Amino acid sequence: MRIPISFEQVNLRYPEQVKEVIVKLRKGKSKHRLEEAANLSWFFHLILEIKTQTIQEVIDEVTHPESEPTIDERMTEFARNCHVFLVAYIGHWTGYSKEISVPDEILSRQRISYQKDEEELKRFEVLPKEDQDKEIEADLQQLRKLPGFMEFRLT
Repeated sequence: MRIPISFEQVNLRYPEQVKEVIVKLRKGKSKHRLEEAANLSWFFHLILEIKTQTIQEVIDEVTHPESEPTIDERMTEFARNCHVFLVAYIGHWTGYSKEISVPDEILSRQRISYQKDEEELKRFEVLPKEDQDKEIEADLQQLRKLPGFMEFRLT
């Protein structure tokens, strides 16, 4: 995921990483190698580690669920598994910085997302069983259209 950030902000908050990216640009052979840093497009680039699970582990989670983690626990897990880099683009050239700590605005976005998830779950839990089943079936219909989606029916 890429999140845009202005050059003014990136230069104010991450001057060492800006220098690092510009050094890479200057040393390269791009026709833009002499371009000013302010003329580049700057982004946060996020990479989220996904825990791998065996099919048996997935089935165990469904058949023997643990308690739902709190938002704070989910945020801690997110911060641990999220890797952020500064990226600059110009033309066909792309430059990456070394990894930086997860910026507050990204953590804030994620917290809001988790809060919306909780609100949706509360809304869903108060629905009558037949309405819950209809929503689940509608979601499954969408997922079944996706390549690589696997459906397991546990009885």
